[in-house]
Order: sequence, then C-alpha cells, then structure tokens
Amino acid sequence: MGLGSAPFSSHPLEQNVTKKNKSQESSRSHNRTRIPTSPHDMEPKSQSGFYVSRKVVSLLALLLLALLLAVVVLAILYAGARLPGIKEVPPTVGQPPSPAPQPTPTGRSGVWNHSRLPSSLMPSHYQVEVWPRLEPGEGGVYLFSGQVNVTLRCRLETRVVLIHSKELKYSGVGISPRGAPAVQDTWVEAVNEFLVIELESDLQPGQDYTLQLNYSGQLVEEPTGLYISHYLDQGINKILAVTQMEPTHARSVFPCFDEPHMKATFDIRLVHRSEFVALSNMPAIAVSEKLEDDGIWNVTTFNTTVKMSTYIVALAICDYDFIGTTYGDTEIRIWAKKESILNGEAQHALNITGPLLQFFETYYNISYPLPKADLIALPEFEASAMENWGLLMFKNDSLLCDPKEKTSENKNAITLMISHELAHQWFGNLVTMKWWNDLWLNEGISSYFEHLGSAHDNQLLEHLVPYMLALGYQNVVKLPAPIKNILDTWIVQSGFPIVTVNTSTGSLRQEQYIDQSDGKQSMNSTWFIPIFWMKNGSMQPMLWLDTENEIFPELKTTTDEEWIILNVNQVCFCRVNYDNTNWNRIHQQLQKDHLVSYNFQVTCKNIAIIIIILAFDIILYHIFETSQTTIIYTQWMSNPENNSIPEYIRETVYCTAIKVGTEKHWNFAWAMYDNTSFVDDTYRLLYAMTCSREPWILKRYLSYALNGEKMSYSQSLTVLRSMAKNPVGQVLVWNFIRANWEKFKLNGKKLRQKVSQNFPFFCTILKMDL
Repeated sequence: MGLGSAPFSSHPLEQNVTKKNKSQESSRSHNRTRIPTSPHDMEPKSQSGFYVSRKVVSLLALLLLALLLAVVVLAILYAGARLPGIKEVPPTVGQPPSPAPQPTPTGRSGVWNHSRLPSSLMPSHYQVEVWPRLEPGEGGVYLFSGQVNVTLRCRLETRVVLIHSKELKYSGVGISPRGAPAVQDTWVEAVNEFLVIELESDLQPGQDYTLQLNYSGQLVEEPTGLYISHYLDQGINKILAVTQMEPTHARSVFPCFDEPHMKATFDIRLVHRSEFVALSNMPAIAVSEKLEDDGIWNVTTFNTTVKMSTYIVALAICDYDFIGTTYGDTEIRIWAKKESILNGEAQHALNITGPLLQFFETYYNISYPLPKADLIALPEFEASAMENWGLLMFKNDSLLCDPKEKTSENKNAITLMISHELAHQWFGNLVTMKWWNDLWLNEGISSYFEHLGSAHDNQLLEHLVPYMLALGYQNVVKLPAPIKNILDTWIVQSGFPIVTVNTSTGSLRQEQYIDQSDGKQSMNSTWFIPIFWMKNGSMQPMLWLDTENEIFPELKTTTDEEWIILNVNQVCFCRVNYDNTNWNRIHQQLQKDHLVSYNFQVTCKNIAIIIIILAFDIILYHIFETSQTTIIYTQWMSNPENNSIPEYIRETVYCTAIKVGTEKHWNFAWAMYDNTSFVDDTYRLLYAMTCSREPWILKRYLSYALNGEKMSYSQSLTVLRSMAKNPVGQVLVWNFIRANWEKFKLNGKKLRQKVSQNFPFFCTILKMDL
C-alpha cells in the first residue's frame, strides 16, 4: 500500500523519481529500437503522393510483431521479480517503481563488505507505514507491506547509500529533492544485511536528502522482528501482530539505520482491520478508513516520537482490552487479552506503575518525556520484557498475576520486572550506549535501580539524603579489611572453606577443602567469611570470620530449645557443619515446622562429617514430606474447582506429585493446563509435567510441543528446556530435536543457536552431529 490515501506531506519525491525513471529509460533504450508511444507515431506519411509498397508494409508488420513480443517477455520477467501474494505498493507520487534490488554483483567490493554502517550519512527522521495482513495468504503465509521515507543528512561525500535490510523485498526506490543524484543500481548485500543503493553522482556534505522505499515481507511466528502470535481468549482463537526489535531486528520490519547511536524521530502509521487496536510508542492522533478490494481497513496515525534508537521502536496490532489511570501528566494503560482484564490480572501492574514512574522522575530529577506509558502482556515473547519507549512489552507471566493470590512472591517478581523496564526509560532510552558492547552498562544500571524503585521507602530516602551529606567522604561501613584483601581470599585461593560450629562455646573454625585426589597439596588458607545467621528462626546481625578460629559469644546456645543456622539462604560459597547437639535440635525443629528448610548434607566426596543416623532421620523426614505433597495434590484432583495449594509451593507440589505418581497424576495436570486461564499456573504446570520419570509419558508430552494448537512457541521452548533438566528426559529431548529438525519453524542456523543457548549441556553429554 502506498501513502496516497493520506500521504505524508513533507517529502515529495516526484521530481527525482521522474528523473531516475528517465535515466533508466535512457540506459535501457541504448542500442534498442524505440517503441512507439502514440498512434500518431505509427501513421504512414502521405506527402507528395508517396505510397508504401506491400513489401514495406510486410516488413513493418514483422518489426512491430517482434517489438510486441519483446515487450511481453520483459513484462513477464518484471512480474517474476515481485513478491508473490502481495499487491505491489506504488510510490506516493504515482510514478513507476524502480527495479527490485538484485543480489550482490559478483566480483564487486565496497563499503557494503563491512559489518558497520559508514559515517557518511545520518538519519534524522523516518516516516514509516506498516500494513500487516493477519489473514493467511497462499500456502498459509502471513505477509506485510510498507513504505519508509528517511530524511538523511550527508556528512561525507558519498555515491553509495547503505541502509539495513533483512529478508525484505522492494518494489520502489527513490531519492529527493530536485537535483539529487539519480539511482543507478540497487542490490541486497545479504551477509551484512544491507540494501545497497548506488547513485549516478555524489551526495554533498551538509545537504539533506530523503530516501523513499516501498517494500514487503513475511510475518514470522518466531518472536523477533514483526511476528504473529496465536492465543485463546474466552474460548476463541485469536491472533495478534507485535514487534521485538532489540538488538538488530528493526531492519526486518522496515529498512533503517539499525545502529543504536543513529537516533531519529519517527512518524508511524499502522494499517489494520477495524476489530483490532493499533499501538505504538506515541499516542494515536488520527484514525481514518480506506477502501481496498478486500474490504475496509483502518489507518491509525501516531504522534511524532522523541529522538530515539530503532531498537526501541514498537508496534502492536491486537484485539486487546486495557485498564488505565493518569499519574501526573502521564496516561498509564495495562493491555492484555480481554479474559485477563476481566479476571483482574492486570490490576497489580496498574497499581505500581504510577508510583514507580513517579519515583524515577523524582530520583533522576528528569521528567518522563512521553505523554503515555503502555504496558502490554504478550503470549509469545523472547525475553521476559522489553523497554520500548512508551510501549513496554512483557511476557504474560511477567506482567499479570492472579488477584486472589495471597502470597507476594509473584507480585514481587512482577514489581521488579516493571521497575527494571521503567528504569530503562532513562538509562537505555534517554541515554543510550553507542554500540552493543556497552549493553552491560544499560542492563547493570537498570538492574540496580529496579531494586531502588521497587523497595524504596519515602521516609527512609528523606533521611538518607542528609545522612550522605553529613558523612560524605567518610567510612561508615565497617569491614574487617580493605575490600581488595577480602576479595583476594575468594578470587586467588583455591578450594572453599568449611565452617564448623560449636554451639556450646560459640566458636567457629574454618578449614580449607580442596579435592586432593590428584595428589597436590595445598597450604592452609583462611577466608574473610561473612556469617549470615539466624537463631530460633530470627535473623541476627552479620558477623565476620577472618581467622582460623574465633569465639562469638552470641552463637552460644543455653537451652534445649535454642538452635542456630549459619549461611542462611547459602549466600556465601562455603559449607557449614554443626556439633551433634545443634544437628539434633535442627532435626527436631524440622519435624515441628515444615517451613524451615536447609541444605544439611555436604556433598563433597572427601568430607565424611555427616552422622549416618542423623542423615537417615533427615531422609525419613523427606519421605514424609513427599507423601504430604502427594496427599495435597490428590485432594486437588478430587476437587479441581478448588485449588487450595498455597501458590508459593504449587510448583514443588505439582512436580513432586507427578514425579512419584502415575499417569493419572500427569493427565490431571494436562487437563488443568488446558483449562486454566491464569498465566501463573500455566507455566507451573508446563514445568511440572516434565518431572515425570516415565519415558513414554515424556515422549508423548514432547509430541505436543510441535502442535501449535496445544501450546505456543515460547511454551514449547519452556517444555524442552525444563525436560532437558530431567535426567530421564535429556536424551529424549535431544533425540526429539534431531528427529524433528525440519519441522521446527526456525531455519537450521537459528535452531542451532537456540540449542546452544538453552541446552548447553548437550555439547558435553551427547555428540552433536548436526
């Protein structure tokens, strides 16, 4: 589709496209017979009674027939170069399009052989129109078309325009203004993903030019670039189209200068059916209708964006609903499928987004630069979330949660995720790395600030500011040694420490453990060990063990009811062993309170410090724990409508019951997965069903992974990844991938990338013979 129905007004290309077409016509007609273009050109001359003989007439007729045949052949060749199944998009100005770019000319080299764009051109503004067809075309393929006008500032004299392009086909190329060099040749450099446009003469430094491109492409199901997702909403199968541009997928949605430092502003238009809503980085400012052969289409136009990188441009076309509010001057909306909105799954995200946004504005002392912040939950998304400016995208379970959930685990995770992506609105979007090798800084800063945003306390922050001013440049945190000395004990020394506790004296002793089976000896070493510990279930102030032996009076226990645990949550890379008295008290506490859990067993083969009787008692306790898990799961099976299993232990309960249960337990989980409308339980069940120890059940489950009606792309990947962690399932997953190599929706290269990213242990446990 062109932009003729509601054209962008600022960059007419008529004059230069006309010049280019004349130039091309001149070159094509060289040494060729001119084709008559009007009836008058073919009339016989009748001056002075001159008459044409029959022989001359016959020769002229033969010549005309040959010319007509040549025209037909050329027309067939031109039509064959167009993308089948897509109506050609004419240029805005109504001129015939230039020839489609060809593959790289053989034997030629130039700037297109480099992986980075040259600095000769810098984009300042894009006009982008994208038209996805969400009805399958011939062969079930989903297609899209589009047009881009890019305003460029020439910095260095150049005769070649390079612009990123991936898997796009072109039907028109033009450049303006009047007097700009004509297009001489165009081709696609596939290796470095460039469209190469060679001009007849040089572009001049300091001048602005506009490049116009008409193109088309194919919508994919892999969640990169512009892709489609199928999902179930209130029992109805639906489809959406959405983008994931980071890091270098924008070039597969529209031709662009796809490097993070090449920022520009964007005018975006989306063409879609009236039953869908269109979203982008900025608010919609107009919706018009256009009549095509296949019906009426809506054209949604969005306000001009701020200056930004291509990787945070975002587009979405979906049949979604939203809940929203206004926080200060910013409109906040949470978008999700209608069923999730009705169930209240988006409410938590709405409750926290405004306060988080306000916190970052106050903390940075920089206002959020956009008029709106849309957060959208997607059934298929490669990452957990993406910080697109003004249109933040999340995987369903990273944004939505069951409002009836009583525990805070999932809500905390969602809060952290939203806080992280909002932090990126400043670090990453407003201030951007020049190249991808500095991405770690973007992510590192946002990971730090996500905790400030989600866990801050206003009153605490008010007191911290004068505290920092009063104690600036002073040491206020007491460490046992300089930080370098502390870290050296962990970085330079081999092995790790074993800490032995004597609760009758309060003494701690550290000794080095190192595998000495190779006969090597190790000198005695000590570490600076932070001791995070609890007494009778209550956390106590941290201690430092920096010598081989040290006595801490607070570690002494004086009654039979007192017990202590060191290295709580295993935050330190060390092992802890207790005296028999404390071991027995911990054992007694386990039998009383099943919520207390600790990793008691030291697994290193050379350490024989676990008392056999005590270990046996703990094993008995875990047997009891497993039986309790099965009982809870069975109770749910008897009353599927009432799942009374606490949310924070559901994943463990589901997995354990399926692991020790029968086919009946697995089938029940599948039925619940098929019927649940809450995203949290969907992924818990997907994971739990990979815990089975029955190979035939796992094989059947794998067969569902390629059935698009049973699970989505990301859900299939979750199943493969989870089952590969099951010792029974590892070989099954590997054989499944090999046997179904051609059936996967990805091509071979991308599939190998997925295997290496998600199943790295295949490289060592199995022979890769792809």
